[in-house]
Order: sequence, then structure tokens, then C-alpha cells
Amino acid sequence: MTLIPGATSLYCWEGKIEQEYEVQMIIKSERRHQQALLAYLKHQHPYQTPELLVIPVQAGDQDYLSWLNASLR
Repeated sequence: MTLIPGATSLYCWEGKIEQEYEVQMIIKSERRHQQALLAYLKHQHPYQTPELLVIPVQAGDQDYLSWLNASLR
């Protein structure tokens, strides 16, 4: 998991422009845990509609990807 503080989010909510200061969280996981993880995060998040995205890894440093895959098992 990586936490990136200092993000500013601007968005339209219920007809108004909102601005929030947020911490962006990047979670690396296996596909088999995806639905459970999304459901858990949505339930725990204070927003009614949190930004939850799944971004598939298409390429990367092979040494890092090998380490990551081993770490997730």
C-alpha cells in the first residue's frame, strides 16, 4: 500500500463544486481479492461515492513485478 498525502480533489456533488483535501491510497492486490477489497473500502469510506478504481498493470520492471507477486502470496 502507498499513501500519497496532499491531494486536492475538486468535484461536483449535488449541484455544487466541492473541494476536499485527501490522501490518495494505492493498494496492490491480486485480482481474486478485487471485489472483496472494493466492497470493504466502499463500506469503510466516509464518502457516499468514493473514488475506487482498478488499474491493471500492463508492464513494469520485471524484478519489481516478481517481488510484488511473491509478496502477495
